[in-house]
Amino acid sequence: MKAEIAVLAASLVGQVLIMPAIFLLASPPPGVGLSWDMADAAGFAAFVVLLGLFVLNGRPTAWPNCDGKFFMVLHRGLGTGALALLGLHILPPLWVAPLLLDDLLPSGPWPMLAGLAAACLMLAGALSGLRGVRHALWRTARRFRIGHSVIAYATLPLSAFHVAEAGLHVNTEWKTALCAVLTAGAAAWTPVRWLLRPERNHASPSRKRWRNMSPHARTIVALMLAASVLSAVCYAMVTPHGGPG
Repeated sequence: MKAEIAVLAASLVGQVLIMPAIFLLASPPPGVGLSWDMADAAGFAAFVVLLGLFVLNGRPTAWPNCDGKFFMVLHRGLGTGALALLGLHILPPLWVAPLLLDDLLPSGPWPMLAGLAAACLMLAGALSGLRGVRHALWRTARRFRIGHSVIAYATLPLSAFHVAEAGLHVNTEWKTALCAVLTAGAAAWTPVRWLLRPERNHASPSRKRWRNMSPHARTIVALMLAASVLSAVCYAMVTPHGGPG
């Protein structure tokens, strides 16, 4: 593995471990239950991966010096990983307490409805990007980019609202502010980057892009997902709780 790819892998794995830990471990509320606490940790990891999708948006950048397929495989893999973590966030609590479905009805609390809408949009974004569906639904690459971007930029604030207003782990003003800053930064990353430094998005003419790097992209995604799931399980096991599940 190239050094640049190794650094990228280490930084991404570090992000999915550190960022959820900040929300979960700083001023933590009492644990609820094993399933619930694991689901909470997985939800924060899914949110962090969602933020990463806006930074690693599938388009080649100057660093690491990989070909376009690497970045596309990485983006698709992160999207799949975010959906997997989302499933881990949703399904265990519903299994333990099916009455939670009442919170997803139109009369439910706004943060839960925002989370439901964000989950549906994430699933729609992933499904509409599948090769066969993409060609049938969007017809052209330009329409796909526009439609996919609209779905993504609708998903981000809904997810942030769900995270910030659920009222459990984001329980201080600085956590709310951090959530807002991370969301705004992810949304603005690509537009600002291309407007201010467009030349930074291209490899140096003296460096030929590395080809056949997509297996490394899959490895990075696997490491991120494994780290997220393992940390969620560890968090749930070490958190004192007395609730259901």
